[in-house]
This record gives sequence, C-alpha cells and structure tokens, in this order.
Amino acid sequence: MEKETVLMIIRQGSSLNPMSATEIGRHIHKSGSDIRNYISELRAEGNLICANNDGYWMAESQTQAQRWLDSHEKRLRAMFRARSGFKRGLQRHVWRLTQAEIFR
Repeated sequence: MEKETVLMIIRQGSSLNPMSATEIGRHIHKSGSDIRNYISELRAEGNLICANNDGYWMAESQTQAQRWLDSHEKRLRAMFRARSGFKRGLQRHVWRLTQAEIFR
C-alpha cells in the first residue's frame, strides 16, 4: 500500500518539479531511506522513475529515461571498478598478513 502511495506521489511531480524523498516521506510518515527502498522496488517492477539531486519524477520521454539509465550504468561501472580494486587490495593485504605471521 505504501509503495503504491509513493508511486502516486511521484506521478504528481515532474522533471521541473521533482518530489524529494523527504517530501514523499512526510506524506506517508516514512524516512528518506524507506522511500528510496520503495523507489528501488518500483523501478525493479518496471516503473520509469527518474531522479536528480532535487527528487524523483516519472520519465516524460524516452530521452529522459535513457539519460537516467545511462547515468545509472556509469555509476554502476564506477562502483564495480572500486569493488574490484578493493578486492585486489584485500588479497594483497591478507597475503602480507600471512607472510608476516610466517616469519614471526
């Protein structure tokens, strides 16, 4: 029920007047992180919810939807690169600890 209410509120916004997570949360008495979780679920269901620093709105054109998707994919690639580097660093760090323990 709350998730559907979030979608209804987002539909009232537009790219020129996006709905912030805080604003949506005030309507249904939920935190911003709860709202972001609902929005993630709504997107997973196929709802074309766009976002910028000001808030959320339903895609008003294919171009808007594609622009959001491109931006999201760019962030995902950056996160994957960071994850890969972190894993490499962890493997090196663990190896050094193992070597240090051997020579104690």
